[in-house]
Amino acid sequence: MTINDLRTELRANNIKETSCLIFPTIAIEGVLCLLKTEDGRYQVIFNDRGDFMINETLQSEHEACRFVLKEALSNPVNRKDFKQSDLYTWKAKRSELMAKYGFEEK
Repeated sequence: MTINDLRTELRANNIKETSCLIFPTIAIEGVLCLLKTEDGRYQVIFNDRGDFMINETLQSEHEACRFVLKEALSNPVNRKDFKQSDLYTWKAKRSELMAKYGFEEK
């Protein structure tokens, strides 16, 4: 998976642009961020009020893009069409999305 593939899949799955940033200048609090490090690796960060909930360094673009896609799809509030009532049916929808992309369930 490439960065362009990731962007396509995020749009296709109705993920808000503000939920997932690719190569931002800085990692923004409360947003899943994909960064490229100086040594060519990729870092995925999500911090919440100063606590790093996700801080993963990955070796390849493919690994990083798959990781970001899985995290973005895992949380229903990342969707543009999110409604509070979605939480009641999310487990089944999430399982369907994880299977679609070949991700293992958490």
